[in-house]
Amino acid sequence: RRVDELVAALPAVAHAVRSPAGRGRITDPEFAVRSCYDAVADRILRPAAASALSSSPVFAQVQPTRVPHLRAWVDDIATTACADTTLVLSVERPERPGAPWPVVLRSASRRDPEIVVDAADLAQAPATVRRRLGPRAELELYVAARRAAQAVPALGRALHDPVPSSVFLDDTEIDQVLAALPSLRRNGIEVRWPTELAAAIGLGVRARPATRTGAPPGGQPGGASGQGGVARLAAQLAELGGGREQVEPVGLAAVLRPYQRRGLAWMDDLCSIGLGGCLADDMGLGKTVQVLALHALRGGPTLVVCPTGLVANWAREASRFVADARVQIYHGAGRRLDPVGPGDLVLTTYGVVRSDAAQLASVPWDVVVADEAQQLKNPRSRATRSMRTIPARSRLALTGTPIENRLADLWSILEWAVPGLLGPYEAFRRDVAVPIERDGDVGATQQLQAIVRPFLLRRRKTDPGIAPDLPPKVEHDLVVELTAEQEALYRAAVADSLHRLTDTRGIERRGLVLQLLTALKQITNHPAHHLGQTGPLAGRSGKLEALEDLLDAAIDGGESTLVFTQYVAMGHLLVDHLRTRGTDVAMLHGSLSRAARSDLVDRFQAGVAPVLVLSLKAAGTGLNLTRASQVVHYDRWWNPAVEDQATDRAHRIGQRRTVTVHRLITQGTVEDRVGELLAQKRRLAERIVGSGESWIGDLDDEALARLVSLDDRPRTAGGLRSARPDPTPTLLAAGAGR
Repeated sequence: RRVDELVAALPAVAHAVRSPAGRGRITDPEFAVRSCYDAVADRILRPAAASALSSSPVFAQVQPTRVPHLRAWVDDIATTACADTTLVLSVERPERPGAPWPVVLRSASRRDPEIVVDAADLAQAPATVRRRLGPRAELELYVAARRAAQAVPALGRALHDPVPSSVFLDDTEIDQVLAALPSLRRNGIEVRWPTELAAAIGLGVRARPATRTGAPPGGQPGGASGQGGVARLAAQLAELGGGREQVEPVGLAAVLRPYQRRGLAWMDDLCSIGLGGCLADDMGLGKTVQVLALHALRGGPTLVVCPTGLVANWAREASRFVADARVQIYHGAGRRLDPVGPGDLVLTTYGVVRSDAAQLASVPWDVVVADEAQQLKNPRSRATRSMRTIPARSRLALTGTPIENRLADLWSILEWAVPGLLGPYEAFRRDVAVPIERDGDVGATQQLQAIVRPFLLRRRKTDPGIAPDLPPKVEHDLVVELTAEQEALYRAAVADSLHRLTDTRGIERRGLVLQLLTALKQITNHPAHHLGQTGPLAGRSGKLEALEDLLDAAIDGGESTLVFTQYVAMGHLLVDHLRTRGTDVAMLHGSLSRAARSDLVDRFQAGVAPVLVLSLKAAGTGLNLTRASQVVHYDRWWNPAVEDQATDRAHRIGQRRTVTVHRLITQGTVEDRVGELLAQKRRLAERIVGSGESWIGDLDDEALARLVSLDDRPRTAGGLRSARPDPTPTLLAAGAGR
């Protein structure tokens, strides 16, 4: 848990490395943290006192011990990690029934997967091909062949030849290859089977000729049709949901809205054919009750994995809507997984999955649900890898933001829910993500739409008939002035940073830019935030004065308010200050226990405290806070999707009043300019903003200076404007209103 927390908090500059040539690159943050722990542990073991505890000098000497006998092992590891090629095992059909199966070893270029050369011909390959395979192709072939032999010992016979080019396997050994496919795949080894085997299974695709214009014939996309099982599956996918509404199942104590009944039908159809998908309804449209309805309809057992702060909410909703279900919370230090049977609903967290995946994988789940599935957007994270090890008939991802920053988020989520749907990540990035994000490629967008349409259901609050009883949302950019103290700190920070940035490049420059942005955000929040002070706070910040006015007006009008900040330290400053003014205020942040969070939410919803300050990261998802009709973003996250998630804690089903959203922006500062940029190009915000603020680090010195320097020109304060358009790319609207 501590490693995961540190990995999540690590800025890019902390896991950057510099190559001997001086180039910088970002390494995997988990690898960096664990390497640090390894180095610390190694240093602890080296003191001379440790020699009494070990007969080996390797880990007992103060100075490093040379171990030349391990060189071959290190070379093996290094060769695999930096390989330019992959090993392909091509299984060929036997000459006659009962005869051995020929397996030919081939070397494929990682740069250009279309270049595949038989191992026997590798030495005589043309120079152009050799360049694509890299200078160590023969060595890499031997290393990969050894790894293949570790997974399937029979393949080791190929290593007896001068060049490991082929081997013959009997039926039993071919079965071993089939069983070892996951292990071979993990080691980067591809197995290709004879096409005749697919024909024997009864699957196939028949191409149709195109018209003279090159377009496919009678409105039929793709110019191809399936046969046998493929045809049946294609027909089922095309009819998913079909716009039908599934009536509420027995045992569900709720009346579903029409769009929720359609969502239930879509999920049930997917599960019935053993596939998964992503329910990407807007925040607040009732994804939880739709899943509980699916559990009541199918009978489970169902596993729900969610962030820690949402376990209590799931338990509360389950007791309300499916009271007959046996609900088991598998979480906490003394957790125990009782025997799971039909009808059972098990709730757990991503943190528990990381440590207890093997135990959870032992249960024959009907459906595994990943709530707030943007938690799986990093395919290399421990949570994502652990979730993939839990088998189920169907996997369902729930998220209102399947794309938070990049199309890679969508790939990772669907790779869990529908493995293999979007192909290998590198191919997806090269052929789909880059053309769409960089060039706005229409053809690639349409192709992606067609692929994901059956497996992704997206409904928005603004869609006709989806949430007609949801009140409007009004958004207000409130532009405030800096105080004299803030202005002096701001100018000093900009001048100092721009001077230090003059002679820096690469990773070091990005780190300095990140430090500057953090400092400027803290200064615009409050000087005490930047200086690490606890007070006094009054009269020193334009934002704080504006917040006081907003809260006074809201309290006088009998309204409750949510105040979001991305900084926990700033949240504590606000709470302390507001309490000195006599305001009843509470704070929700990531350090609270599950029980404390649940109690705080209940008290706020009951009207005990009219103001709730929230850490944006800890409270941006999953909470139902419809008591509030006022939402204040004290500082900007600079990612519209994340801010919208936070706002939707109040603007969701159950809200009866107009929700007013106030974004506090300091005049003439960097957040003023970034705010204008996002307002002008909101539909392109994900491409421009990327991951957080990293795009700012790519600006040259002149552009950066224009962005962060104070603008002294007078300006009028911002006024009211209607809610902005949904930022989600068009491709995610493909299933809207299904």
